[in-house]
Amino acid sequence: MNTKLKSIVFPVSFFSLSIFITFLLIFTKEDAAKETTAKPTLAIEAFKAKAKNYRVYLESESDIKPKSELVITSSVPGEIIYVSDFLNNGLIFKKGELLIQIDSLDYSVARINAKSVLDAAELDFKLKEADAKQSNEELSTFGSKNVTDLAKKLPQLKSSKSRLDAAKANYDKTLSDLSKTSIYAPFDGRVNVNYVVNGTKVSSIDRLASIYSVESFKIDFPISLSDLEYLGISKNDLGAISRPNLEIKISSRIGEKTYYQNGEYSGISGNIDKLTQTVDLKVSIDGDSFVLPVDNGVFSKAKIYGKTYEDVFVIPNKSINEKNEIYVVDENTLLKKKVDIIKRYKDSTIVQSGIMNGDLINITPISIYVDSMKVKLLDK
Repeated sequence: MNTKLKSIVFPVSFFSLSIFITFLLIFTKEDAAKETTAKPTLAIEAFKAKAKNYRVYLESESDIKPKSELVITSSVPGEIIYVSDFLNNGLIFKKGELLIQIDSLDYSVARINAKSVLDAAELDFKLKEADAKQSNEELSTFGSKNVTDLAKKLPQLKSSKSRLDAAKANYDKTLSDLSKTSIYAPFDGRVNVNYVVNGTKVSSIDRLASIYSVESFKIDFPISLSDLEYLGISKNDLGAISRPNLEIKISSRIGEKTYYQNGEYSGISGNIDKLTQTVDLKVSIDGDSFVLPVDNGVFSKAKIYGKTYEDVFVIPNKSINEKNEIYVVDENTLLKKKVDIIKRYKDSTIVQSGIMNGDLINITPISIYVDSMKVKLLDK
């Protein structure tokens, strides 16, 4: 009996155990499969958006040039007997400084001779004037009638007056010629090119030197037509271009040192460069505030601050894609938003709309975006 019972119980127990193990393996495999196919949560970094007022700026570059340049020529011919050291040493000369002296001997002699002629003409005129006066008195005393102009000595007086006027004009010319032998600086400036030395014989068509003023400088910064709106440059109802409120910061690098100074808006050119589609923003720099040790032709860069936009967002470029879209985190869910851009810079972008104050904006690169995908914010 025992043997028979064992033969029955053992197969049943074995079969039951087999079924239990089978079910256990099935459920364990399903759990493992679930764990394998579960999507991992993406860990990202984000920042909180905050609206603020922002003044946009444009960047441009050009060369500094003097506002006033002048080629010195001689108004009178002659031999140069003096050349100032300023024409060769490159230093700054002051207004009124003697730069070049032309031999004035012949012009001094001409002035003396002209003065002699003038004195003689003045004496002759006075004599003719007294003679005419005496003749008129005599004619009146004798009651002469139908008296001619010749008897009144009027033609003689008129001729003497003409000679006097000519003598005065000639004397004034000799004074002018004499003064032109000395060439003085018309402004504070520097010499760009010197063409003469002592002993050079010059005429009125010869160039003696090229000079420029250091009292004021100019820079023409090219600005793209599409960027003019950021500067607030437009025409008013009368057709005149309104003066924008600009702040211009200029930097110039010389050697290992960078110099900074402010520029002032002067105007804008009306000519458009057909190749680059730009116009020149004209900027001036006052000579008194000029900080560079050199000036003419210095390459410089500028930041030109224009309009101020209110309640905008400045976000890093890595947070916005090429379609002007950003990713915003809302309760660990990543949502895509379209934004309206005002201006892009090298590292940041100015956004007008599409963002709300307090939005958490993703800055982690995302290769593949799935709508409403789950994310986890990394602690900073």
